Amino acid sequence: MPVWRSILRQIRLIDAWAHAARATWNLLHDFWTMTAKCRRSLKAADTAIRQARKEIDWLGVLPAHGCGPGSRGARGLRAPRWRAQ
Repeated sequence: MPVWRSILRQIRLIDAWAHAARATWNLLHDFWTMTAKCRRSLKAADTAIRQARKEIDWLGVLPAHGCGPGSRGARGLRAPRWRAQ
């Protein structure tokens, strides 16, 4: 098998991971902003991500260890990114 075919296969895999990671982050952001404040927790977000990876095929492409930083990054969703001056 030519080397370029294996490289193309790796590029497609990484591209699929990138799309799934971006979609996971967007879904996590929607989950965080649409959930009532009294129900927000990192545990609930992690549970929602795990359930979505089982139920949605294209999210299952992303390795499980790739979803962890997204849920831990949810703390940053609460912090303001800029200050009004």
